[in-house]
Amino acid sequence: MSKENFLQQLKLLLNDIPEEEQAEALRFYAEYFSDAGPFEEQAILDELGSPERVAASIKAALLGSANENCVNTEQPETEIPLPIYARSKKRT
Repeated sequence: MSKENFLQQLKLLLNDIPEEEQAEALRFYAEYFSDAGPFEEQAILDELGSPERVAASIKAALLGSANENCVNTEQPETEIPLPIYARSKKRT
């Protein structure tokens, strides 16, 4: 999977959250890839996991739930980088 495919799938998976939050999340992950550079694209994809996993984490953070209504209910092995707005809303 390429970063473009990842971002396209993520956009589709986030179509049920407010447009502003969707745009911020997509901008965050596009910048995350950009900051890492093209030689680290595969490493970033491996770190993030599937677009479904990232979308589920974003939605859980936004809703303040522990993945109750998300597609992937497994706890991630590693913390997924979340946009700042989502981290501030995430329960610990």
